[in-house]
Amino acid sequence: MRTRLLRTSRQARAAAVMALVAAVALTAALALTACAGFPGFGKSNTERSYFVLHSKTRLDFSDRPIPGLVRVRTLHADAVYEKFQIAVRMNPYELRYDDDHIWIAKPKRMISDLITQSLKESKRFTDVTRELGEVRPKYNLSGNLHAIEVFDSGDQWFAHLSLSMQLTLRENGEALYFMMYDERRELAQRSFTLAARALSELLSAAVERMMQDLDEVEQLRAPSPATDTTAPVERSPGDEVGKPEDAEDDGERHPLDEAAEDGSESEGDGRADEVILVPESR
Repeated sequence: MRTRLLRTSRQARAAAVMALVAAVALTAALALTACAGFPGFGKSNTERSYFVLHSKTRLDFSDRPIPGLVRVRTLHADAVYEKFQIAVRMNPYELRYDDDHIWIAKPKRMISDLITQSLKESKRFTDVTRELGEVRPKYNLSGNLHAIEVFDSGDQWFAHLSLSMQLTLRENGEALYFMMYDERRELAQRSFTLAARALSELLSAAVERMMQDLDEVEQLRAPSPATDTTAPVERSPGDEVGKPEDAEDDGERHPLDEAAEDGSESEGDGRADEVILVPESR
């Protein structure tokens, strides 16, 4: 009888433990299900949007183009602005990246391409290129992207763009022109679309200022010793014809590429992608 009672007691304790474990597991599952609906936990159900910069200067064509070929090199960017995610600065010491609001390309490349386009359209130089071709450029236009971000002050958003540009002679590296641009613009509301528009307008203002400055640099108009622009370009190891010299693979993949590879966007993860094209401001 004693043995039977002990066995029954052990079975009761085991059943109680199993019931407790099942209750804990059920509670945890319900908690996870409830939390999954909150932003920042698990997969987001919000739409992922992609943004592009747009720059359009309002200057007239130059009737005195600067003689010579200028090569626009891809800007160097501070490390924190090398990502595809739009940077949101909370204070001088805190920065976050928004995974649901993505640049369609790295900002430093978009800005370099837009500067090239503006120089071509305004005819500030007799010729403009981004690529290392067979013709030797007379000038190099390079620069640094110091900041491209949304500044969140708590109750107000600002678009912030900071960059510097420098024009040099390719032959000897002599600096002919330097510009530093650093401006903020208050946004009417907390909107990434408005932020992309404001950053585009700030970029247009920076490019206009640079072109106006170049018009005043008389050194660029002065006759210079004749150079053989048809001579083969001296290249460094790794340089390729028809490719920007700094179009290196930095190892970072765009979220669009990752989605295409792993199929996460097409497997019904609850996200819808939207490309935001910021129209020209009038």
